[in-house]
Amino acid sequence: MIAYKLRDWVANSFGDDLNWFWAIRYPKVITAVEQDISLLEYELASANPALVDLLEANPDKINWSNLSGNPAAIHLLEANPEKIDWTSLSSNPAAIHLLEANPEKIDWSSLSGNPAAKHLLEANLDKISWKELHFNKSDAVSIFETNLDKVDWWFLSKNPFAINILKNNIDKIEWHALSLNSAAIHMLEANLDRIRWDFLPHNSAAFHLLKANPDKIDWFQLSCCPDAIEMLKINQHNIDIDALSDNPNIFTYDYKQLKKNKLHLHNELYKKWYKIDKFDMIIDRRIPYKLLDWIDSAKLVSHGISSNSRAIQLLEADPHLIDWGGLSENSNAIHLLDANPNKIKWNNLFTNIGAYRLLKDNINKIDWEDVSTNSEVIELLKANFDKIDWYSLSSNPNAIHLLESNQEKINWYRLSSNPNAIHLLEANLDKISWGELSTNPSAIDLLMHNPNNIDWEWFALNSAAISVIKKSKLLNIYSYDFTGWETEEDMDNDETILQITNWEYLSKYSEDPNELKCNLQIIEWQHFFKNLCENPSAVHLLEDYPREIDWNKLSANPGIFEYDYQKMKTNNEQLHENLIQELWKPERVAKHLETYETIDNYLD
Repeated sequence: MIAYKLRDWVANSFGDDLNWFWAIRYPKVITAVEQDISLLEYELASANPALVDLLEANPDKINWSNLSGNPAAIHLLEANPEKIDWTSLSSNPAAIHLLEANPEKIDWSSLSGNPAAKHLLEANLDKISWKELHFNKSDAVSIFETNLDKVDWWFLSKNPFAINILKNNIDKIEWHALSLNSAAIHMLEANLDRIRWDFLPHNSAAFHLLKANPDKIDWFQLSCCPDAIEMLKINQHNIDIDALSDNPNIFTYDYKQLKKNKLHLHNELYKKWYKIDKFDMIIDRRIPYKLLDWIDSAKLVSHGISSNSRAIQLLEADPHLIDWGGLSENSNAIHLLDANPNKIKWNNLFTNIGAYRLLKDNINKIDWEDVSTNSEVIELLKANFDKIDWYSLSSNPNAIHLLESNQEKINWYRLSSNPNAIHLLEANLDKISWGELSTNPSAIDLLMHNPNNIDWEWFALNSAAISVIKKSKLLNIYSYDFTGWETEEDMDNDETILQITNWEYLSKYSEDPNELKCNLQIIEWQHFFKNLCENPSAVHLLEDYPREIDWNKLSANPGIFEYDYQKMKTNNEQLHENLIQELWKPERVAKHLETYETIDNYLD
C-alpha cells in the first residue's frame, strides 16, 4: 500500500497549525488519517476517493450528498439508492450508467459540468446549462463551437479544453481569465503584459513564469500552489498557513513506511509460498522448482525455457536446452553468464535487471537506447549521463529523479505509462498520452477523473483496472449470459461485453483464474489461446487444450513450474546439518568452556 506523510519542513514548521478541514479533501491524506482517525472530518472526507474504505466502515457518518459525487463510491451508492443526492450524482463521471437509467432524476445543471456526459449533453442541447458547461473539463466544451452565441468568454478563457476555440477567437479572449489556463502557456509567454499575476499560481503550467518574476508573486495564492512546494520551503516566512493547508503537495511519499510495507508484504508472500510457519528462521537460498507433471519436457523450446526465471536448475541439469539469447535475458542466470562471457548475447542482456555488473564491466558493448529502459542500472546511467536515451528513460520507473531534473528532455508519450510519474503527469495534463496512461496501473485516480479520455481497449491491459471496471459496472466479468449466443457474430455484437474489453490483452495479463475460466468461451472464439500461454495464472486451463498450446510462449511462462517440496525438505535437512556442524565445532566449544563467554559472543 502507498504511504504518505507530511513533508518534514511542513511538519516541523506548521504541523500544529495546519487546517485539516481543508487537507482532508486530498487522496494523499489517507496515511495520516489511518494513523490518527481523529483527523477525519466526515463531511469533506465523503468526497475523497482515497477514503472510501474508511467511509464504508462508518456509514452512519457519511455525508451522502458529498459521497454522491465521489467516483470511487459507486458501489456504496448502488447499495443505498434512497440516499443518493441526484444533484451531486449528476456531476459524478463514474455514475453515467445510473443517470442513463434514471433520466428523470438528472440535474442538468450539474450534468453540464460532468466530463463523462458529452453524449448526453449533445443529445439534449435544450437542457444544457450553458454556464456550467464552461467549467466542464473535457472535450464536451467543443459543443460551444457551434453555439458561440452561448459563450461567456471570461469563463471559457479559463478552460484548457477550449484552447482551440480560444485560438480561433483571439479577439474575444479574457486575458486575466486566460492566466488560469494551463493549455494557454505559449499565449501567456508571448503576452506577459496581459497576465493577471495573482491568478498565475493556480496555473499548473506557469510556475516557471513566477520563478522568473518573483516580485509579482502573490504569496497567499502561491501557498496553495502544488508546483510551488520547493519555493515555499525556502520562503516559509511568506507562507499563509490556511492556504498551505489547501495544498495537496504538503504530503510526500513516506519511503520508510513504504519500505516496511514492502518488506511485510514480501515476508507474507514467501510464508504463503513456502507454507512454513517459521519462515523468519529460514536462511534465504535458492528455491527449488520442478516442471508440472503434465508438461512434456520434449516439447520445450530452448529460447523460451532459457528466459524462464524458474528454469535455472533444469538448465543446469540439462545444458543442451540452453539458448544463450534467451539465457541472456534471464535475471536469475547471471552466474551462468559470468562463467560463459563469450556466449552472452549482448542485445538480449541490455534489459536484464540482474546484469548491472556485467554491463558496467563491458561499457563498450552497451546499446544505450535499450539500457536506458533497465530499471536496475540507474547508477550506471548517472555515471554516463551524456549517453542516456531520454525517449527510453522516460518509461523507466526508477529514473524519476533524473526525469524531474531534466523535464525538457522528457518524452511525454513514454512517461504516460510510467507508474512512478503520476505527479509529473498531473502537473502536465496537456502533455499526457491518454492511450498510454490508460495502461498505467498507478493512474487509476487520474483516469477516473477523466473518463472521457480513457482508451478502453488499452484500459483492459491495465493490471489495476479490473477492480475499477467491476465497481463501476462497466464490465461484470463473472456474470456473462452466453445463452443468447448462437454464432460468433452474436458474440461480436454483444456490446455489453466486447465493446469495452480487449480480450486479447485480458487473456494475457489477467491474474484472476476464475475470470479466465468463466470467459474461456470468449477466449476460444477469439483465438486468444496463444496469449493464455504467456499468462502464469492460466497454465492450469491449458492442460485440457494441448493442441492450442504455443510451446515457445509456454516455455517462457514461470507458471509451468511448481515448488519442489521434496527438494525443499532435503535442502532444509542439509542446512540444519550444516548449522549443527558449525555451531558445535570442537574448537568453538572449547573456547567457550575456557573463557565462559556469553552466548551472544559464542558465534564470533
